[in-house]
Amino acid sequence: MKKIIAILAAAALLLSPVGADARAKKSNKASKAEVTFVTTMDCEKCAVKVRENLSFEKGVLGLDIKLAEKTVKIVYNPKKTDVETLGKAIRKLGYEAEVKK
Repeated sequence: MKKIIAILAAAALLLSPVGADARAKKSNKASKAEVTFVTTMDCEKCAVKVRENLSFEKGVLGLDIKLAEKTVKIVYNPKKTDVETLGKAIRKLGYEAEVKK
């Protein structure tokens, strides 16, 4: 009986959202990179446009846009996208985008 309860508890943890989050975080650590672009954004509307469009790009895990510095920091999965593709996505929106050095 104790074995059955232990098995059910382990299964519940594996199938629960908490367990899924832990597994996702663990797998994303190995598949994470970041790049910062300097852009020509100059208003809040520009930042919203970039955020809304880049958040749907394949492989993008997170964004940090600093309008005052005109930068877009992108955390992404390098197995699904690359720096060149992300830069093209920003330029497609009408902004210049160069990797910050």
